[in-house]
Amino acid sequence: MFVRRLFVSLLAVVLGAGLLSACQRAGTTESAAANAEPAHITHLSNGHSRVTLSPLGARRIGLETAQVQVVGGMTQVPTDAVFYREDGSTWVYVRTARLTFERFRIAVARVSGTTTYVTSGLAADSVVATVGVAELRGAEDGIPGEQ
Repeated sequence: MFVRRLFVSLLAVVLGAGLLSACQRAGTTESAAANAEPAHITHLSNGHSRVTLSPLGARRIGLETAQVQVVGGMTQVPTDAVFYREDGSTWVYVRTARLTFERFRIAVARVSGTTTYVTSGLAADSVVATVGVAELRGAEDGIPGEQ
């Protein structure tokens, strides 16, 4: 009976140590992911920047995108994709690779509700950010986000 209790006690200690070790490793991984940079900025020669989001960063800002549409010869983007710089210029963030965006200047012909008609600056096959635009701009401009 004593040997059996000793065996069960030792087994519990060994299993407990293994579980504790696994939990610590999982906690370290989760902690590293939580502290990972949500975006990486690459400065380009044209004075713009490329913003590459981590998957966690994209989830945090609720990133959504939309395909640029050409209807009746007019290029259209969701109005939510368009942002204005302090000088009044109009821009969108175009997806250039998975979770990677670059700022492109556009010329707006008119805005009609949720649709903005664009006369230049976008290719018909472009995909633009529609949700998370302010956060992309903040990342590019070096404005720190929530920690």
